[in-house]
Amino acid sequence: MGPFVLASIVTTVLAIALVWRWLVLRRHLVINARGILDRRLGLGWILWEEIEGAYPMRRGTKDGLCLQVRVTDRLARNSDRICGKPVHGRIEVPLDLDGASMSGVEVLQCLVRHGG
Repeated sequence: MGPFVLASIVTTVLAIALVWRWLVLRRHLVINARGILDRRLGLGWILWEEIEGAYPMRRGTKDGLCLQVRVTDRLARNSDRICGKPVHGRIEVPLDLDGASMSGVEVLQCLVRHGG
């Protein structure tokens, strides 16, 4: 295999990896009429009716919110899988908005609109 072919293969693989990473990281946070999905948390959808409150959170230069979430049976099953133990009552979920299309204020406005 010549150096040109090898360089072409490496370049193609790197380009595919960069595009995939850009697409995945770009959409790590989805906020819509259903609720909030942060793929990095592994909890699945946090429905608007499960969110009891939220407050701004700053870690260095990162923008974020801390959600106070009522643990439903569905969330308890997911938290058991993630934490290794069942979680009951209410949990606080850090929501990193760094790089998200919405600011913390806009997410709080969505929460108020959806009755949280």
